[in-house]
Amino acid sequence: MKIINAISIMLVLILSLVLLAGCQKTPTPIAECTADAECVPEQCCHATTCIPSDEKGVCNLACTEECRSETLDCGGYCSCDNGKCTPHYKIEGSEKSCTIDSDCACGTHKDTGECFYGNKAFVNVEEQCPDFCTGIAAMFEIKCIDNECEQVRIKPTPTPEAECTTDADCVPEQCCHPTECTPIENQPNCAAVSCTAECKGGTLDCGGFCSCNNGKCVANTNDL
Repeated sequence: MKIINAISIMLVLILSLVLLAGCQKTPTPIAECTADAECVPEQCCHATTCIPSDEKGVCNLACTEECRSETLDCGGYCSCDNGKCTPHYKIEGSEKSCTIDSDCACGTHKDTGECFYGNKAFVNVEEQCPDFCTGIAAMFEIKCIDNECEQVRIKPTPTPEAECTTDADCVPEQCCHPTECTPIENQPNCAAVSCTAECKGGTLDCGGFCSCNNGKCVANTNDL
């Protein structure tokens, strides 16, 4: 009889402990906000997270105007979601996202191993695909355009126009003791200029002459 009573008492105690444990609730975390207006960007420039407005310090930094991906730049905002300040990015990060040209690279994709250009975080630059990245004639380059890495054609450097084709196209640039030559259409009017008859060294006097070299008028001065 005593054994039965002892067992009954132990069962009652165990049941009571189970009931008490079930009644205990997980403490509810304190909400850091109740409305979107209570949340602000945490960082001064190119913010990536949000905090309650009463925790925000003073920002005296001069920030650049670029729109960076995975930040609150250019349309991103903070909201209060379930009592927590949450960032929402307008420009999401992706394999092609960028903010400046140096964010982009070309080579092979780190995961697939295929020829690929895009955000350098996804590119293995140690393994190159020359024909794919630059073209057979090296005519392409990777640029950041509207926050996306793109392959664009390199604009050729314009060839300067030739100012002459023969020596006869070139004349002295100065009226007296000239040291330079110019295209004949730019020949100075020396009708009213009176020059001395001396031969000065390092000029076109007494044996010096003009010539056309690679499309440019060149002075061949004397050795006096």
